[in-house]
Parts: sequence; C-alpha cells; structure tokens
Amino acid sequence: MRNRLHGSLALAALAGLVALAACQKKAAPEGDTGAGAAPADTAMTAPSTPDTATTSSAGEPAQISVTNAMPHPMVVKGDWGQGEQELGSVEGNETKSFDVDAPAGSQVTLTATDKDASHSTSGAVTLESATPASWTIQ
Repeated sequence: MRNRLHGSLALAALAGLVALAACQKKAAPEGDTGAGAAPADTAMTAPSTPDTATTSSAGEPAQISVTNAMPHPMVVKGDWGQGEQELGSVEGNETKSFDVDAPAGSQVTLTATDKDASHSTSGAVTLESATPASWTIQ
C-alpha cells in the first residue's frame, strides 16, 4: 500500500512539473512560427491617436471656429459624446479653428476657462459639414 501511495504522489508531482514547464515555455523569437513556438508577450496598448481631436469618422474633420472676446487667453474644451477633450488655447481677442472628430449634425458642448480657473463660460454648437460652427467666448 505504501509503494502505491508513493507511486501516486510521484505521478502527481510529475504531472505538476510538466504543467509548470508548459506555462514557463520561452516566447518564440519574432518571426518564429515553428511547431511549439509560444507567442511573445505583448502589452495591451490603446490605439494611437493624434494630439488633437481630428479626422472624423466620415473622413473630413468638422471644424469649430472659436472667437475669444476676452483680453486674456482661454483654454477650450469640447464634449461631443465621448467625454470632454481639450481642443486648445485661444489668445485674447483672437479667433482660432479646431478640428473635431465628430460627424456633421453632432452637438458639441464647449467650455472655456482661463489659466487660473477663475473664469469659465460654456455654450453649445451644432457641427456642419461645409462650414465651421462658430462660438464666441464672452
């Protein structure tokens, strides 16, 4: 009985070692697709996106023209249903256009804040395909 117990334990230990060896199999070098080659570990990364919200799903970016009637710069953020995104800064008494990755007809909520976050204003525009939507910071 004792020999049978030792034999079962040895078999269980061997099975565990085989499973462990299979889990620790080295990743195959890049391009190696031979039999038994394990895929290399890859980190999950988000797809790369441009620095600004550009290139609409329709191929042409919609535009928003923002005029800052304030004497100081304002940081402009927009939300078109995918969370608020910073579009950029508009200097005092200047106008700047921003490309937005949203289809024509989409409503965009805009927020402008000064650098000290002491003044903020918001509004909404509807994107058009042929002409930029306009918003004035007041």
